[in-house]
Amino acid sequence: MPDNIDVLNQRLHKRGTDNEQDIQKRLYAARDEITKCLENQNSLIGYIIVNKDLDLAQDTIMKLVENLNQKELLSISVAQ
Repeated sequence: MPDNIDVLNQRLHKRGTDNEQDIQKRLYAARDEITKCLENQNSLIGYIIVNKDLDLAQDTIMKLVENLNQKELLSISVAQ
């Protein structure tokens, strides 16, 4: 998730891959998705990664996935 809509807006404009109308559509959708995500935190996996620093966000996601995989493997071995 972007750290805020203004940052997302700047990133989309900096990329230069979308026209203004498409950027506005993406920003509208992002506002809605972020709101829903924050409202439903408890029903999600329980983690929100803020993409303020790409490398840090990627590392965090990789560690999260590794930890979730370890927990899954542990629960599988306990169940057997």
